[in-house]
Amino acid sequence: MLSPQLAYLITSILSDEVARQPAMGASSPLLLSRPAAAKTGTTNDFRDNWTIGYTPQFVTGVWVGNADNSPMGRVSGLTGAAPIWNEVMERVHEGLPVEPFVQPPGLVAVQICADSGLLPTPACPRVRTEIFIEGTQPTTYDTLYQVFRVCKPSGKLATVYCPPDQVEERVFMVVPPEALSWAQANEIPLPPTEYDTTYGPNVAGSNVTILSPAPYSYVSGVVPITGTARTEPPDLFQLYRLEFGEGLDPASWVQIGPDRTEPVASGILEYWDTSGLQEGLYTLQLTVLRRDGNADRTAVQVTVDVTPPEVRITYPFPDQTYVLGDDEWVNVQAEAADNVAMQRVEFYVDGELFATSTVAPFNEKWLLKGASPGEHVIHVVAVDAAGNKTQSEPVRITLEPKKEAEE
Repeated sequence: MLSPQLAYLITSILSDEVARQPAMGASSPLLLSRPAAAKTGTTNDFRDNWTIGYTPQFVTGVWVGNADNSPMGRVSGLTGAAPIWNEVMERVHEGLPVEPFVQPPGLVAVQICADSGLLPTPACPRVRTEIFIEGTQPTTYDTLYQVFRVCKPSGKLATVYCPPDQVEERVFMVVPPEALSWAQANEIPLPPTEYDTTYGPNVAGSNVTILSPAPYSYVSGVVPITGTARTEPPDLFQLYRLEFGEGLDPASWVQIGPDRTEPVASGILEYWDTSGLQEGLYTLQLTVLRRDGNADRTAVQVTVDVTPPEVRITYPFPDQTYVLGDDEWVNVQAEAADNVAMQRVEFYVDGELFATSTVAPFNEKWLLKGASPGEHVIHVVAVDAAGNKTQSEPVRITLEPKKEAEE
């Protein structure tokens, strides 16, 4: 048996004329001259349809169908049973007072962010009031809409180098990975994931600059550090050194390699082995010491990511068989996720790459034109933004030649 509070919530949903208009249209047969809750239904092949609805005074159910259970030619609950229900309900209520559905105690009205159902933040574009059973109302704030500080010239995430008058706050919808394809199909702007490099100390042509890795990029393994370390005039150059430290403003530094006494112009400065480091944000610092006692410095921030992505093939199933000539392709579906950011998923058949996907869902077709009969092995490789790779378990499938029709 339903509690009065739950019954009222269901009634509130079924009597909401505004909520059902997108599906039912305005002034549908479910709309009476008084508050009423109603639900339609249509069975497969349009063999049955029905409408059941009620007011505080009466409840009526209407079924429409053929006596022999044959299909009715696309007659739905809205077009078949609902008009009859409407007429019956209006007739039986003639002369009766209009009565509302009475809200029982134990319910609370709460403002929520319309799209997430969580408590609204200033970033939420649409707020509405909903009724909840006391104790079940949301207690956490919306995370679907978030504010990002963007550097206007590039549209990328702002850094400390972006001039204040070029920084603006923009609200983006932050969808989960499984909804990325939906967001892209509906042209929903997604938040930037890269940091702005328009402004900063590392500009091509400078005498002291780190060109790679890029600011705020993800790195792992042995990272080549490229850039320029020299002076003007050249005879002032004494040496350069590279160091790294944890965080945006490191309390201590660890030197990478020895001091280098030869200047470099847009080349390899050092190799940084990140294996053994904890994941997180690090600052790389390049220092050029001059013979006049001065020093020139520059720095970039990067994130060390040592956790490889997870990946598995969800289709085809192991030992699945395809018939050449009848089947034109094999649809390969992969499920991939990373703790930071995915870069791509590579698709292989018999060790040969046949497709690469950069956007979830990671689905690709292996075209069977020219494929040979027999067993074939499919695997995928997931690569995250830091370059960490994971190979899936292989899936073996069989291609059979098409049998000739018997005469």
